[in-house]
Amino acid sequence: MPSDVAIGDPLVLQLSGLPPGAPYWIDASLFGAAPGMPLAGSNRVIPANRPFFFADFRTALHPSTFVGCLGLADANGRASAILHLDEQPGLAGLQLACFGAVIDPRSPDLLGGITQRRLVNITPAAGTLWTEFRPSVDSRIVHVSTAGNDANDGLSPSRPVRTVARGKSLVRHGYPDWLVFRRGDVFDTPIGSWTAGGRSASEPIVIGSYGTAAERPLFRTGSASGITFTGGGVAPPTMDHVAIVGLEFYANGRDPASPSYVGAGSWPVQGVLYLRPGRNLHIEDCAFRMFSSNIVVQGEGAGLQGLTIRRCVLMDGYGVTNLYYGHGIYMYNAHGVLIEENVIDRNGWDNGPGLQASIFTHNVYLQPLNSGVVMQRNIIARGGSHGVQMRCGGVVADNLFVRNAISVLVGGEVGSSLTGNAVTGNVILNGSDISPTTPRGWAIDVSRVPDITVSDNLVVQNNGHQPVGMRFTEVGRADVVQNTLVSWDGGNLLQSATLPGYSVDRNILSQGTMFASNRLASTVPFGEASRTLAAFDARLGGNGTVENFLAEARRQSRTRWLPAYTARAVQVWMAQGFRPATDLGWPQVGAVPYR
Repeated sequence: MPSDVAIGDPLVLQLSGLPPGAPYWIDASLFGAAPGMPLAGSNRVIPANRPFFFADFRTALHPSTFVGCLGLADANGRASAILHLDEQPGLAGLQLACFGAVIDPRSPDLLGGITQRRLVNITPAAGTLWTEFRPSVDSRIVHVSTAGNDANDGLSPSRPVRTVARGKSLVRHGYPDWLVFRRGDVFDTPIGSWTAGGRSASEPIVIGSYGTAAERPLFRTGSASGITFTGGGVAPPTMDHVAIVGLEFYANGRDPASPSYVGAGSWPVQGVLYLRPGRNLHIEDCAFRMFSSNIVVQGEGAGLQGLTIRRCVLMDGYGVTNLYYGHGIYMYNAHGVLIEENVIDRNGWDNGPGLQASIFTHNVYLQPLNSGVVMQRNIIARGGSHGVQMRCGGVVADNLFVRNAISVLVGGEVGSSLTGNAVTGNVILNGSDISPTTPRGWAIDVSRVPDITVSDNLVVQNNGHQPVGMRFTEVGRADVVQNTLVSWDGGNLLQSATLPGYSVDRNILSQGTMFASNRLASTVPFGEASRTLAAFDARLGGNGTVENFLAEARRQSRTRWLPAYTARAVQVWMAQGFRPATDLGWPQVGAVPYR
């Protein structure tokens, strides 16, 4: 029987019978990805399109990311290694090979022998699942379908109402009611103004979907906003406990490729517009495209307390005029914010998607009056200017940035007292210019914060014409540790007017080794420094372009979630390529650890 191994959980490999202190090497791979190749001990055939990587090892000697694992036996001739798997959940085959030693056949994790195969049942990792909302005993679940009838009560899938307006009229404020739209249906109307909140954080109102179709319900909003929380009329004083899950909003009237195109308009429109005080807004598994800004949150009064945006796709947001700039996410006065595992691509343009960028247009723009912001494991690509401009400070961790003029900005406000800032574990690729007359190519820009940790980032392959790997301005304390900058076209590790209070240690730099513990990239042999996102796309069976990888990533949804098209997958792929091939004498080998 196959054993269960959770994605990201450790699988401990025990070794014995080694000469004391002897080196050993273990290599592992998932197998069975080729068509018609059965797993050992099974007649099951792995589909051809199933990704078959990644493996990661750590030992006490070398705790970095490795395809294989090198270690030393202890005084009793025993050793161990830890394997982590990144894969799609399901049955897979694991092949293990050991060189320079024998594998203990008594190990419960192995079948015995120098080279062997075993079955593993890969289960989802903790923290990577979808949020599960469950109706309460007194929830009213209202179904809406284009095949429905407004004379129905809407209380079962067999009796749906037809119009959005009728469905909204059946939802009660203060109750954990659900308004669900049939998957695969197309509604040529927005949801519009929303005035009902839920009972509590654990019993929210849910605006979601039902049915078995793979496609989300699609709202073609023309030149109108998708769903708005703006108050007035019968709206309650605060808007609390709302979840928007599994819907797609498309401003087709603003899409030049659509037959319904009427132009950019003269007034901004948003996929989600929240202009209220309130608590607990949750947006998950939604898609937004062609709005002037895809999500706008401007909390009034005490602001919005508790905001989650996860596993959504936000794309092609473009502005109206130079007065109304376009963004993927714009946020002001929100507190306790999680932005996680989204695809945020090609937002922040003027006069049409991709036509004109400026210094004011961004994929993500977070104003100073936000707090408690964490951005993690997102793909943030091709922004007009910034990938993320986080003027409020916060944590930017484990994201993939691609072709942004300025990938990450943290801080920037005079007199900021925000502490606990961090930019860590990100992969930043292919820096770009804003325009031919506005050169950029900045990876990480930090200014006017009391402290920040910048660590374990991989910054490679810049195409901008004003390259800066990292820039620090008026920062009180900065810990800059174990970053790798390669081929950033002449960009220094840091530009800074304030060096006291900085710790710059164990970095691999494109140029400039003013700190003794850092290494120049040209002197470090890497495992495979030619790795690119285009090559990764080819490995997945694509045409070998960044554009194709991002096109596939834009298709992510709950019914089609492919781990290979996530920031995590690219992070591991690139980190393996830029792993130093020799021991640099640091506590860990390689500047990008497994996270």
